[in-house]
Amino acid sequence: MSLQKIVKKDSVDVNLTRIKAVGLVFAVFLILAFMAGVFIADPLGWRTATTSSTTSTTVSTTSSTSTTSSTTSSTSIQTTSTVLTTSSTSTTSTTVSACYRDSDCGEVTEEKVCNQGNLYLQMNYFNCKNPGKQNAECQRMSKMVGQTMLSTAKPIEYCEHGCINNTCVKR
Repeated sequence: MSLQKIVKKDSVDVNLTRIKAVGLVFAVFLILAFMAGVFIADPLGWRTATTSSTTSTTVSTTSSTSTTSSTTSSTSIQTTSTVLTTSSTSTTSTTVSACYRDSDCGEVTEEKVCNQGNLYLQMNYFNCKNPGKQNAECQRMSKMVGQTMLSTAKPIEYCEHGCINNTCVKR
């Protein structure tokens, strides 16, 4: 093998080594730039979660009985423990922009809602979808008390003249 071929081979090896080194430096630079961008956007990894809704928890119990055991009255109000096991349908709407666990999203609340001219009791549950990730979000799931796959929920208050703003209309 001639001396000229050996020199060319060594220079090619040196050039490949330089290209690899430049590529590695570039890759490290990209990783550092990405990490710096994430740090600037969210310095300590704490995104605050603020809810955008408020709810009322007033329940009227006119001529009805509320107990922790099952009742025989047709106008009874079921307790929270019963609500969790008998509700089967739900609707979901996003209320908070970021979360790391379900407790960041809010607590279980109950509220009266006007539906078809009568008042029903609705439970609102919050959970964190994709916790701690970039696309994490809180979701609100609402369930009518007493609604199952086989039966519809019973109103907690029958409104003679309908309801507006979650209260019965008085004439």
